[in-house]
Amino acid sequence: MGLADACCRWCCVVFVVSLSACSSTEGDSALPPNGKTGTGGSTGDSGPGDSADAAPCLPKSCVQLGASCGTAPDGCTSSVVCGDCPIGQHCGGGGTNRCGTTACFPTTCAKVGASCGLVSDGCGDVLNCGECVSPDTCGGSGIPNSCGSVAGTGGAGGTGGAGGTGGAGGTGGAGGTGGAGGTGGSGGSGGTTSTWCSQSISPPSGYLSTTFSWIADSNGTACEWTVDGIPQGTQCSWNTTFLGSDVGVGTHTAVLHVVQGPSGPKDCPASVQVLDETTCTHTISPTSGYPSTSFAWVATSNGTACEWTLDGTPKGPIQCSWNTTFLGSDVGVGTHTAVLNVKQGPSGPKDCPASVQVLEETWCTHTISPSSGGLSTVFGWSAQSNGTACEWTLDGTPKGPIQCSWNTTFLGSDVGVGTHTAVLNVKQGPSGPKDCSASVVVN
Repeated sequence: MGLADACCRWCCVVFVVSLSACSSTEGDSALPPNGKTGTGGSTGDSGPGDSADAAPCLPKSCVQLGASCGTAPDGCTSSVVCGDCPIGQHCGGGGTNRCGTTACFPTTCAKVGASCGLVSDGCGDVLNCGECVSPDTCGGSGIPNSCGSVAGTGGAGGTGGAGGTGGAGGTGGAGGTGGAGGTGGSGGSGGTTSTWCSQSISPPSGYLSTTFSWIADSNGTACEWTVDGIPQGTQCSWNTTFLGSDVGVGTHTAVLHVVQGPSGPKDCPASVQVLDETTCTHTISPTSGYPSTSFAWVATSNGTACEWTLDGTPKGPIQCSWNTTFLGSDVGVGTHTAVLNVKQGPSGPKDCPASVQVLEETWCTHTISPSSGGLSTVFGWSAQSNGTACEWTLDGTPKGPIQCSWNTTFLGSDVGVGTHTAVLNVKQGPSGPKDCSASVVVN
């Protein structure tokens, strides 16, 4: 074998070995040396709730709140004291934290729909309606005195990794897949409450003397109320009574105007009809006296046909109104009752009584007859009294005790010529002392 043949065989071996090395299993299972797997983006974070710092709360003064008495919420987290009312008035009688004389009925947190924070009781005090559970805050949902929070913002999605570069002679690596963006956390949801109110007057009709029940309620925080269109007060709820005479005959409408409420203003009306009523008044004054007392006797009525009785005895028809007088002696000693019987009136019959007490009175009589005569004339001298202790005088000279009643005689010579006056002094009697005098002329 020649050199050329040997050289050729050697080259073939080298070629085969080289070819085998190039097609080994290591080349089949590995990625090209220069290829890299792409890196996926990071998963987005759940978005937190909006957390921008709120502007600082500036507490309001009594003047800014329009409050003149009691304690009122300052609009932040505390309260202010606004003083006392004058004597005869009370806080809330003229509206919330205002002095007046109208009855005020405090409300509650439940009635005004408050679940947290401070609210006015509608009169002159402050209600603490509790605190919220984190992460909710009082008013955080935009509704005053209601727990809630503002919705959060979702986090940004991740960025996908760059694809690798294929190695020389190999197959390029596939690009990485980006991570999916995060989903934002949902914000807290504040509750929604509708403004409500109710108002009733019962019975729906009656007379001037009827007592009406009047009830109103609301979850409003600021209210006004009117009667027949005229503003009367600012309470948002009450439970009270009134007489028909407080508003007068006619049909009347009261309206509760909820000015501020969870879902806005709302009106609640209630009506009542006050009918004309049979009326009468009847007085005797003074209410007690003596037979000699002059009593004033007055009666008035809107009736059209009337009668009267005295001590239960019918006295017949009479005018429905009068103004007159009588003496106690006209009816005598005792307690007497006169009744005005209104037989016909707007709402039917009606009776009005009046009573008087006539007391026994100290009295006495004293006479000398004839009233003049001579020294030999026999004069008749008599006296009577209901007194229990008496004395007498003659021409001003005390003569001492004497019976309170007598019937006797004397001669003109017993007293002598002249004008003489004898006085019976009743020292004790039913109505007190009393004097009775009698005179005689002796010639």
